[in-house]
Amino acid sequence: PATLMALASLRERGGATADPAEAQRLYRRAADLGYAPAQYRLALGLANGSVGARDPATAFAQMNRLAQNGYEEAMISLGDMHAAAVGTKQDMGEAVRWYGRAAERGNPTAQLKYANAYFTGTGVARDLATAFGWYQRAARQGDAEAMYLLGVFHAGGVAGARKPQEAYKWLSLSEARGFPRAAEVRKSLAGQLNASQRRAAHAESAP
Repeated sequence: PATLMALASLRERGGATADPAEAQRLYRRAADLGYAPAQYRLALGLANGSVGARDPATAFAQMNRLAQNGYEEAMISLGDMHAAAVGTKQDMGEAVRWYGRAAERGNPTAQLKYANAYFTGTGVARDLATAFGWYQRAARQGDAEAMYLLGVFHAGGVAGARKPQEAYKWLSLSEARGFPRAAEVRKSLAGQLNASQRRAAHAESAP
């Protein structure tokens, strides 16, 4: 199945050699063998049209089945489909519920989306402390955007006391991973720290 999926991916994303219909055929062959990654990619392709004509209803049904069976990436995508009304009506509460299920399993992408929901109060009651906790979990797993947002939380005292040195550390880590805006915010904090604090923050953010 893995070989079939690799071939399907080449046909799906092959530029001049792309063949969406062939990609779908190959994904289906691997999916019919019970290969969950192929089932997932097929569902994505049906949702976005990368394997032929879009079929949101079928994509949603397949993604829901995968998510119900515990496939983490499908949980996140199912949440996205609920949020964007792809193959179903929009339901932000259901979107957040699926992000939460994947977040609880330790998926950093889901943890970031779950934190964003609590930060903005989208689909759940706004809760800055809960948002902070999930940003922290995602950041500790290396998610650059979560690192940036955690730095912003510390810099502004959004969910507690202001901690410029801690903010500087997380913004430096985010910047090192190439996240836009991290450098600008980190530089704006530099004047709030003395040389010793900056050195300590750099040491803590060193690989």
